[in-house]
Amino acid sequence: MRIKSDGNVGIGTTSPAHLLDVRQATDGEAVVMNLENTSGGASSTNETTNIRFIMGDGSARQDAASIVVGKEGDYNSVGARSGFLSIRTTNANTISEKMRVTAAGNVGIGSTNPSTYKLEVNGTINATEIRVNGSVLSPGT
Repeated sequence: MRIKSDGNVGIGTTSPAHLLDVRQATDGEAVVMNLENTSGGASSTNETTNIRFIMGDGSARQDAASIVVGKEGDYNSVGARSGFLSIRTTNANTISEKMRVTAAGNVGIGSTNPSTYKLEVNGTINATEIRVNGSVLSPGT
């Protein structure tokens, strides 16, 4: 690890070009960043781990967006452990969830609980083509 005089921190590099520059130089190896939330009991279901993107300075600081992962249910039983991933953005000074991927792989856009379908959209969509079982849907069908 190297901390340069300009404040840039390098892990896996002696010449970091950014505030935090993490590099892996071994072929076939992944760069892994581990964020772990160890709070709460195993039966608690509301723990999350967040990456927050903050803009502004001083009193004008505001969350612009965040990536959140969390528990979907009780972690007491090894076989029952499931998690979700969500993306939140700020609109008119309020941050809220805009998209969620559940443990089952269901995706919700504008929906925080996409439980029945692989893709659930709460709102109007625009597409140049929509296919159902390989067939193009005609307008109005």
